[in-house]
Amino acid sequence: MGEKIENSAFFPAPQESFVGDPMPFYDEGKFHVFFLDDLRDGQQGYHPWSLYTTENLYDYEYLKEVIPFGTSSEEQDLALGTGSVIKDKEGVYHAFYTGHNDVPRVNRPKEAVMHATSTDLKKWDKRP
Repeated sequence: MGEKIENSAFFPAPQESFVGDPMPFYDEGKFHVFFLDDLRDGQQGYHPWSLYTTENLYDYEYLKEVIPFGTSSEEQDLALGTGSVIKDKEGVYHAFYTGHNDVPRVNRPKEAVMHATSTDLKKWDKRP
């Protein structure tokens, strides 16, 4: 049986929330581990994407929320789901993720593929 590891550096987690669905992306010598930040704070929306970065998979920097969930029941991404990140030939990063909203409304799916872009992996602009 393996030895119990109590060092949380192997599984970084924010103090105030839970880590869900890690989505790793490697670029220019650094791992960017996006994840669904499960705050469980009673808000209508949930699961913003937050980010850890590391160069050695031992020491992590917590950059907190980088893609927020929608703030209105009218927005498709009232909750964010798992996705992935790619970098195009111009150096622009693209995040594709699930936008979830189960508030009943005509002509809107419960889930849809959403898109956001960034030039630094920290500040993202949601695309329609």
